[in-house]
Order: sequence, then structure tokens, then C-alpha cells
Amino acid sequence: MRREFNNHMEAMNWLSDHSRNEAHFEIMREELKYNFVDSGEYFVDTSFFQ
Repeated sequence: MRREFNNHMEAMNWLSDHSRNEAHFEIMREELKYNFVDSGEYFVDTSFFQ
């Protein structure tokens, strides 16, 4: 599943609220940055959250 965001701040707030721990947050933040560089969109794969 894919979670999309309107901007970087919205994405970071969501990641902060939904990450299991600091390491999980860092992994998802890196994915967010890669996805934005690659596609120009802010999104993460939420299958990690299940």
C-alpha cells in the first residue's frame, strides 16, 4: 500500500506519528527522500507498518 502526502512537512509528521522506533523512522525518511528524488512526489510504502 502507498501513503501519499501533499508536502514534506505532512510526510514527516505522519512518519513521526506512525514509526515504531527511531530506526524505523530513519528507514522511512530515506525512502521518502528517494521517492521524491525519483518521482517528484512524496510517498512511502506502508506495508512496513503492518
